[in-house]
Amino acid sequence: MERLYKVEEIVVLNPTSPSYESLLEKSEVSWKDKLLAYIKARKQEWRFSKVGQDYRFYLLSEKEQIDLKHKPRLEKNSNGHCYFTLAELLKGKEIVQVDGK
Repeated sequence: MERLYKVEEIVVLNPTSPSYESLLEKSEVSWKDKLLAYIKARKQEWRFSKVGQDYRFYLLSEKEQIDLKHKPRLEKNSNGHCYFTLAELLKGKEIVQVDGK
C-alpha cells in the first residue's frame, strides 16, 4: 500500500442498466466523465458480473491523500476485502494487522 485517499463520495448505480449513462450525463457533478470512462473501460476489460444489480463506486480525492512511505502490507495476502484502522496504517510498520472489529 503506497497511499491512502479520502473518499469524496460514494455513488451507487447499476452499470449494466441502459439508463445509467443518461442519468450520469444529465448530472452536473465534476466527476461524471471519469466515472463514465471507468465504467466503459471495465465493460471492455473485465465486465460486471452482477447483471441487474447496483455497484458502489468510490470517488477518491485528488488532493487529500496520505503517502505511506513504509508501504504497509499484510503478512499473507487476503482473499477478499479486509479493514485496517488508520492508527495501524500510520504506525510505520511494514507488516500491518487487520482490524478484528
